[in-house]
Amino acid sequence: MADQVIFIDTVDGKPPSAKAIELAKKRALLAGVPVDVVNAFNPSVAAVQPLEFGDYDGHPFRGNQYQKGMGEKEVADIQKTVKESGGVTFHPKTGKQPTTGTMVSVQGRTTFVRPAEKFFEDRRAAATAIASFLKANRDQFTADSPMMVGGWHDKKHDEVAIDVSERFADVDEAIQAGRDRNQQYVHNIETGKDIPTEGTGDRE
Repeated sequence: MADQVIFIDTVDGKPPSAKAIELAKKRALLAGVPVDVVNAFNPSVAAVQPLEFGDYDGHPFRGNQYQKGMGEKEVADIQKTVKESGGVTFHPKTGKQPTTGTMVSVQGRTTFVRPAEKFFEDRRAAATAIASFLKANRDQFTADSPMMVGGWHDKKHDEVAIDVSERFADVDEAIQAGRDRNQQYVHNIETGKDIPTEGTGDRE
């Protein structure tokens, strides 16, 4: 039994193409709805009604508000990168990863997956966590926003943290922002190193 179903408006009632199905899954995941099954919907027959995906701007299958979604391959890549290198940073709409600067998490914008092994080994759990995070924080990720998605393996607490991460060009400003935001670390992209900032990560 599928957890979620997408109905694609095909107009002529023909089965959707493999490309359309994959695109629908990617856009739905970015909208915060992991899916298993995609079916056709013919508006001239109106035998079924397309599902509503909740609180978002526009229609997820009408064009251009989601320029780049994330499907199974992208989720698998994130799992692999976080497991092997300890973390990942990317913009969810463009897919671009920063090559310079220092990343600082934004307070109150973090999703945790516990234990960490659940994120690494369970594709559905990872996809659901990422989708829920993106839906809850979609206001942060406009095309021109400096905010990015940060994911990292917190080995001390046996969890994977997914957060809104802000890029700073100046490392000293980043360290101060990390302290002001009570962060445990900030992450320097160029060195690949975490810099302690003496916070608790809002852990009491």
